[in-house]
Order: sequence, then structure tokens, then C-alpha cells
Amino acid sequence: MRDHILQINADFHTVLDDTASPTGEIRPVDNSPFDFRQPTVIEKFIDAPEYVPGRGIDNNWTIRKHQPKELALAATLYEPVSGRTLEVLTTMPGIQVYTANWVEKQTGKYGKTYQEQDSICLETQNFPNSPNVAHFPSSVLRPGERYDEWCVYKFSAK
Repeated sequence: MRDHILQINADFHTVLDDTASPTGEIRPVDNSPFDFRQPTVIEKFIDAPEYVPGRGIDNNWTIRKHQPKELALAATLYEPVSGRTLEVLTTMPGIQVYTANWVEKQTGKYGKTYQEQDSICLETQNFPNSPNVAHFPSSVLRPGERYDEWCVYKFSAK
């Protein structure tokens, strides 16, 4: 996964404190390990101290040009050996990227060993801690309201 190329359609990310809890601050990605606006090899930033202390990526980005209820491209992930590409489109305002930082080493099918940072998750969502941060898009669903959000995972090969 470290050799995969990630592009996130976001100019800002939500900030975490030292305990990995959201602070409510939204910060520009400029000149930081959060800047995946251009296709970037994950290896370049995965061990940056700005991420969950020494554990890899588990952070939320705010999707650029997000219009409620309209699909927007959130991220693109490219695997260079096979040429497989994943595009993630969503109506949600955020995308969480998680690099399996807490996976304990284990043996799976056909004797394959799995361990931390062997995989990556791209999870569309509201911003973490949004019920407690007034300026974040609301994730509260009140009686009688509808919840309609979309996430499309589009696979292709080059």
C-alpha cells in the first residue's frame, strides 16, 4: 500500500489533538503532509509526525467543491504494479483515510500474512465530532428527516 498513489480532492483537513480527537479546527493542507492535491506516493507522508503519533494516516479531509446532495470526486487511488485505479465519489463533505495502523499481524487465506499498513480505507463521511462542533456540517438526523447520501467506488485499470 505504501507504493500506491493517492490524490485527495481537498484543500483543507480537520485537525486532531495529541489524543487523536478532533479539535474543531479546519486547516489548509498547504506545505504539509496532508497535501495530496496532486497524485502522491503514500510512502512520502505516511510516517509524518503530524499523523496519529507514529502510526500512519487516520485523518479526515474536507472535500473541495462539495455541494450538498451532488456527487463530487473525493479521491483517486492508483496501484502502479497492476494499473488498478479506484475513484471515490460522494455527496458527503468529508473523506477519512485510514492506513490500517492498528491491525495486528495475522495469517489469512492461503497463508498470506496481514499486518498494519498493509491496506488502506477511503471512507466518505461527515466530519468527525460534528455533533459537538457548531461550524461543521451537521450529522444530526431529527425525527421525520430523511438521510440520503451517496458514495460510489469506481474501479478501472490502466
